[in-house]
Amino acid sequence: PTRSHTLQTLPQAQLSDLGQAEWQLLVDAHDEHLRCGRLQRIFPTPATASKYSKYFSTPRYANLLLARWYACGGEQVFQEGSSVKLPEFVPKLRSRDNTAK
Repeated sequence: PTRSHTLQTLPQAQLSDLGQAEWQLLVDAHDEHLRCGRLQRIFPTPATASKYSKYFSTPRYANLLLARWYACGGEQVFQEGSSVKLPEFVPKLRSRDNTAK
């Protein structure tokens, strides 16, 4: 799947505007989060995305996408009862708080 945004448009994009390629990256990041054990993501996170992005010579699409996802709720978008309507092509995902149906 192709990307639905550019480096310039992604920071203002709504989650509902994301395409299949972006959602696949978010699903993969969510899956990694569920399997991380005692490891922690250090970048991007809600606390580090804006703080450390200035130290990268070139912004990376995946980092901008993850930063945007965290700004819109991050892991919470996959929880039951979330206000974010996930596209039909996004699989039902489990979280640490609930399990897939």
